[in-house]
Amino acid sequence: MKYEDGQLNPARICVHIKKRKPFNETRGPGAWEVKTVDITDPKHENEFFILPGWVVKTNSWKVELGQILRYALTGSFDYARSISQPKGDHKNIPRYKAPRSHWLEAKYGYYHGQDVFGGNWVPLSDWAMGMLYELLRWPGCTKSRFSGKWKKPQDLVGALDDHIKEVEGMRGKHSGLIILSQDAPRSKKVKNNLRVALVQSAYPRQDDFINKNLDFESKEYQTKSGQHLTAILGAVEQLLRVRRTHQTKANEVDWLIFPELAIHHNQVWKYLVPFVRRHKCLVLAGLTYHHFPGSGKRINSAYWLIPTWDKSTGFHIKILEQGKEHLAHNEQSFKRKGLKDLIGFRPCQWIVKYQTDPSSHLSMTASICYDATDLSLAADLRNQSDIFAVQAFTKPFTRYQT
Repeated sequence: MKYEDGQLNPARICVHIKKRKPFNETRGPGAWEVKTVDITDPKHENEFFILPGWVVKTNSWKVELGQILRYALTGSFDYARSISQPKGDHKNIPRYKAPRSHWLEAKYGYYHGQDVFGGNWVPLSDWAMGMLYELLRWPGCTKSRFSGKWKKPQDLVGALDDHIKEVEGMRGKHSGLIILSQDAPRSKKVKNNLRVALVQSAYPRQDDFINKNLDFESKEYQTKSGQHLTAILGAVEQLLRVRRTHQTKANEVDWLIFPELAIHHNQVWKYLVPFVRRHKCLVLAGLTYHHFPGSGKRINSAYWLIPTWDKSTGFHIKILEQGKEHLAHNEQSFKRKGLKDLIGFRPCQWIVKYQTDPSSHLSMTASICYDATDLSLAADLRNQSDIFAVQAFTKPFTRYQT
């Protein structure tokens, strides 16, 4: 049965699994090795998968495939919607919530970032997001880097095979970890040097790890840590202003690094995102312990905030979540004291390719605390990264260090 014989929708697709890898608590969902894919009776139709009237026959296969891929990633027939993520603890606080568009309207406002499909931790490459954009591009959208390259399905199959080989070539041979890259183009005047600012924050303190509370959700902590973070960012900006008074070619900061557990997840959009917008710099910030959406488990991770520029979307801040797999001794002690929901979680290793001039880049990656002692990962990154940042708690100094 050919799929051209009727509407292509999930009800017609039968996937035969050859081998399935089980769910891994540390590295996320398992994988399936597909044996065959069959297209069944064409009488099954679904209004969510009706092709828009502007789709020409020669491009219908692109839109049909894009719709199926969005469905597979979201797990919903209403595949145009984003998988909603919690924005902090606001259960008992009345606040504005944006209205949700009708599904037919949402189909004309696709966004294909990781946060749409479950969170910033999702190991989805730039290439895959660009593919979705090209497949579901409607009239009026700017052209993508793939425009004009896939005139028939065989062209896309060949490109997919090449990309899969590239991703598998980057996969850690010793750790088995997925390693993905993220481009970080620069809008500033290109220069050869890289100015890095290391921030030593004072929060959280040892006294904040009390009463078996690892969420740091109290109003008292939110207030004092927020004031502290505001002062730190203000100090960085003041230092830059001072430099400009006596250096005629004083550089802005290119990369701002915070220690492990330095930033509460509620403070990212309130403090860090505005800083990135003002200075167009990279930020690597360790997050306090937070619950992984939908699992009830608590994890330790860090955010990459990456300013990007694209002809189709303009300025955009890309956020990637770098997980931590190996828990430190003090974190193991938390589990022994009853906090058994704290787990290691590292679905992939991110490499940020930071543009240094129009034809070259620096490959930067990061690990949190004990993950830096993973020799298998270090061996895998040896020829793939130029800079390896480590965020860790150094016990002799009783502070969180970078």
